[in-house]
Amino acid sequence: MEKALTIFEKKCGKEHKYVAEAYSDLGTLYEKANDYSLAIENYQKCLDIRIKILGENSIKVTDIMGNIAECYRKNGQFEESIQLFKKVLKVYMEEFGPQSIDVAETHHDLAVSYAKKGDLKEAIEHSKLALKIYLDTRANDHHSIAEIYYDLGTIYHNMGLFTAACESYKSGLQACKKAEKPNRNLLVTILSDLEMSLVEMDSFDEAIECTKEILAINKEDFGDENKHVAHALY
Repeated sequence: MEKALTIFEKKCGKEHKYVAEAYSDLGTLYEKANDYSLAIENYQKCLDIRIKILGENSIKVTDIMGNIAECYRKNGQFEESIQLFKKVLKVYMEEFGPQSIDVAETHHDLAVSYAKKGDLKEAIEHSKLALKIYLDTRANDHHSIAEIYYDLGTIYHNMGLFTAACESYKSGLQACKKAEKPNRNLLVTILSDLEMSLVEMDSFDEAIECTKEILAINKEDFGDENKHVAHALY
């Protein structure tokens, strides 16, 4: 990829769209390799070129901002992530309207970044905004709805609001099961965290039912003598 970048720079100039795309591809590769500092560096070079070619309000510019914001979050730079996602949100709202899926996804991204930062009230607010858009416009996107409910449940649990956590986890569980092909990893994750919140509330009978359901899923997926089954039994 770096060789391709050198060729594009020589043939097309350093501020050509192909050079920007090469920097974007490099950023993606570094991100997949968990080298977020280099990913940010290459995404930023792509961003600088795209701004010069397309202007600050281009969707291609905004999309690469989102990539940088996500890498900031993965790199533990939560405030930088939040500020960039806010810029992304502003452009998406102006371009697509407040009920668009891009706006919903960015609200969810902001919620995750705020939660990582420890600002749980802001995380709840953006989670609810994302959830409302999905429920209003993408009610059949059960997987995304389940993920948002799960994230809300986790926030409430971390705040010690176990009743609210259980309600969110149960809503996520219901959404997950509605999917044509439920994400079984997400299903088990929600059940496991719901179990923990129920235990905190001394709702042991319900917690046991969660454990039984996890055990049944793991047996079906992995067989009777697998570590996942042993963990559920433990």
